Amino acid sequence: MAAKSLRIQRERSTLDMLLRISDAGCIATGFWAAAVAYPRIYVDANYVLAAAVTCLVFTLVGELTGLYRGWRGVATCREVAAASLTWIYTLGVLLAVGFLTRYTDQFSRVGLVFGAAVIVILLVASRLAARSIQRWYRARGIGIRRF
Repeated sequence: MAAKSLRIQRERSTLDMLLRISDAGCIATGFWAAAVAYPRIYVDANYVLAAAVTCLVFTLVGELTGLYRGWRGVATCREVAAASLTWIYTLGVLLAVGFLTRYTDQFSRVGLVFGAAVIVILLVASRLAARSIQRWYRARGIGIRRF
């Protein structure tokens, strides 16, 4: 007989899944924008691997910082601050690992800074868009429990 888990677990919502996909899309778009803006960046297997690892690390750091928790009833600026801080922590982890393994030598510094700036702008914009869509739905009574 299998032992039952006695921990309380939060059910993952559709919004939670969409935010994770949106975050990965923001990161991929930031990498693409950096490659387009700076032609000296070569898009090869290492560049795609860096984008994939960045998405993975951002998701893991987001779990640690509580980025994917329920934000209902919390000010929008706190969610935006959490997304920005999660990105800063992710950059710190990636730059430290890249520096120690000398992996960052393959990429343009200007391209990295530009890509990081684009990514944080896209992350903030996606959070604001998600909030406005939620507000629009709730104003029409969608997703509200009625007793």
